[in-house]
Amino acid sequence: SKDGALLATSVPRYNIFFDPIAVADTTFDKQVSALADSLSRLFRYKTKAEYVSMFKTARANYKAGKKSGTRRLKIATKATLDEYKRLRKFPVFKYGQNRGGLISETVYVREKPYGKLTKMIAFWWLSGLKVRITITLKAVTDCRKKDVCMVMRG
Repeated sequence: SKDGALLATSVPRYNIFFDPIAVADTTFDKQVSALADSLSRLFRYKTKAEYVSMFKTARANYKAGKKSGTRRLKIATKATLDEYKRLRKFPVFKYGQNRGGLISETVYVREKPYGKLTKMIAFWWLSGLKVRITITLKAVTDCRKKDVCMVMRG
């Protein structure tokens, strides 16, 4: 924009996965309940019991020989940086990727801080074919002394 404010920017988001097989048996047994409780409080997608069941089922299936889909359990998609930083301190995850099973992928998402403000553009055609483009917060109602006034949404 003219005053230097960002109309759109790319921000990092994180896809979070869990590998329950990478965690040692003793660590998994002692801390899986605390991990599930922390995840259910942060994301609220599932309850503590659902997370515990998902982790234990995946681990049991891997040990039984059903290895497809058990090494990469989806925890969250497009988590913010603050959520990711909190997540890395959770039980089990605090041990990292190799010992804690935390897998994260960085994805860049285009965000528009002003929301619909950047999508609403008003065009005024003045006499003499001069064009003025402005970004407004609301629909333009003042079209005095103008030949044509048109509001377009993108």
